[in-house]
Amino acid sequence: MIKRHGLRSGRRWLGIAGLTTAALSMTAAIFAPSGSLALVFLSLAYGGILFQQPTLCALCLDVGRKNAGAVFGFMNTAANVASAVSAVVFGYLVGYFGNYNTPFIPMVALLALGTLLWMQVDPTVELFPEDRSAESV
Repeated sequence: MIKRHGLRSGRRWLGIAGLTTAALSMTAAIFAPSGSLALVFLSLAYGGILFQQPTLCALCLDVGRKNAGAVFGFMNTAANVASAVSAVVFGYLVGYFGNYNTPFIPMVALLALGTLLWMQVDPTVELFPEDRSAESV
C-alpha cells in the first residue's frame, strides 16, 4: 500500500480498513440470529482489529523516530489499561441490562471512533522533532 499510495495513505487505509471491518462485524454480531453466526462475526471483528496492528507498530516507528520505544510503550500501556477496564465494564453492563448485546454497542462506537481517528493519522509528522541545528554544528 505504501509503495502504491505513499506513506500517509498507505498507513491510513490499512488502519481504516481494519477498524471498519471490525465495527461492521461487531454490529452484525449484535443482530445475529444464532450463536454460531455471532461467533463468526465476532471472529471477523477480531480479524479486523488484528489487521491494523502491524500498521500500528510501523506508525510508532514513523512518528517516534529515535523515541519509537517510548511511543510504542505508551500505545501498549494505553491498550492494556483499556482492555482491563473494558473487561470489567462488560461484566457490569451485562449485569445491569441483563443481556450480552448491550456491551457491544460502546465497542462499536469506539471502533467507529478509531476509524475516524485513523483518517487523521499523518506518519510524516514526528511527535518529537529532532533538533537539526545540533547536527549541522
